[in-house]
Amino acid sequence: MRKDNAHLRESIRSKLTSGSLFPPSERTMARNGTGGLCALCSEAIRATEVDYQTRAVGMVRSHPSCFRVWKEEADGFRPPPGSGQ
Repeated sequence: MRKDNAHLRESIRSKLTSGSLFPPSERTMARNGTGGLCALCSEAIRATEVDYQTRAVGMVRSHPSCFRVWKEEADGFRPPPGSGQ
């Protein structure tokens, strides 16, 4: 079961703040899932699902719904003062 939306948003904001996740690139590809893990919710992206792949300091794979939340959170993200981001 995927994280609820509020928990997913909180997790993404935390990763953005810590620098372990960066805003998604404008270049994102959609492919068939292969069972790899979604970097945002940590659940498998099954063969029956779409796997969004984007570059953000390495390849980040995500479900389309998780990607949308990531994009929304990144669009509104402001790094904390002194974070160097």
